[in-house]
Amino acid sequence: MDGLIFTMPVSGDDDVHYWAVSNGSVSDRGMCAVAELRAQHPEEAADRVLVALIPPPHAVLTWHELGDLPQKQAEAAAILQIGENTPDGDNLHTAASLQEDGSVMTAHVDSAYLRAGLEIAGHHAVDPEIVLPLALLLPEKEGQLVAGEIAGNKVLRGHHIAAPDEPAFRAVFSGENEPVEIEGEEIETGLASVLAEPPINLRSGTFARKSGAGRITARQWRILGWLIGLLLLLSLLLALATYWKFASATQRENERALTAARKVVPGVNDIEQAESEISAALGQGGGGSGGFLTLSSALYAALQDAPSVQLRQMRYGNDGILVFTLGAPSSEVLNPVLIALQEEGYKITANARQEADGMTVADITMRLP
Repeated sequence: MDGLIFTMPVSGDDDVHYWAVSNGSVSDRGMCAVAELRAQHPEEAADRVLVALIPPPHAVLTWHELGDLPQKQAEAAAILQIGENTPDGDNLHTAASLQEDGSVMTAHVDSAYLRAGLEIAGHHAVDPEIVLPLALLLPEKEGQLVAGEIAGNKVLRGHHIAAPDEPAFRAVFSGENEPVEIEGEEIETGLASVLAEPPINLRSGTFARKSGAGRITARQWRILGWLIGLLLLLSLLLALATYWKFASATQRENERALTAARKVVPGVNDIEQAESEISAALGQGGGGSGGFLTLSSALYAALQDAPSVQLRQMRYGNDGILVFTLGAPSSEVLNPVLIALQEEGYKITANARQEADGMTVADITMRLP
């Protein structure tokens, strides 16, 4: 199993020791600031097992003989013993693990220390799945007391023994026999087994890590990013296609209106010029005692607030009725023009239809109030 093992930080400025494990062996080791750990090992931190080590004396290990109790009862009883027999037991977090020889191993740590370390690790995106007493990295050798140094911490390890390597502990545990010294390479051979089967895990109880089913790995984040990008691209293409459709339809209506206007005022080049020339020509002709000018002025005023509505054709009869055709991308765009004219008091009739290209076209009559 692959993973990243590092010493638990106690502040955001801490340097931590780390070991990157790949294919059952240590592929990289060293020290770095906890803030840089994920950046230096992005794949290990994102997709592999994370293990934080708590050095002695912060993590204290104890072994209990509880007879033939079932596993859960034995572990619960061992945790209860720690709480009752340890000073300030209410402020400790304890984990328990039934061993092959029938004993129960417990590890306890100050709750505030563990909480602070996990918060710092989580803040820097290296939230561990396993929290392990560092002393357990030393291999246990039958009938022997071993000593070794891990991440600057000197540790003693023996049968039901895990303690700091200090003269007082040596005198108690080794007697006249000196501990067997083991080197870093021998210690590192056991790191892969810690990832696969941790002997105990302080990431339990109130400090249990959220289920991995709710985690999103770096690879999943990348896939999610591509999907979001693709969705945004499709949305943009749809918006551009809709704009092009309406712009094309509006352009066609402008061209039709301009063709119709040239029958009255030849030589005009655009809709604005056609409107100006027609208004001037009608003004010179009187426009039927002002009826046409009044109606057409009101119509053009209403069209100013609806730039996508185009005047297709228009005529004014001797009966005082202004007849014209309007084109728009939809009836929702066209209706406000008619409503504005009706609110001004003009009498309006309209027959709407939809053409093959989707444009809404209305034949309209308009008369003075």
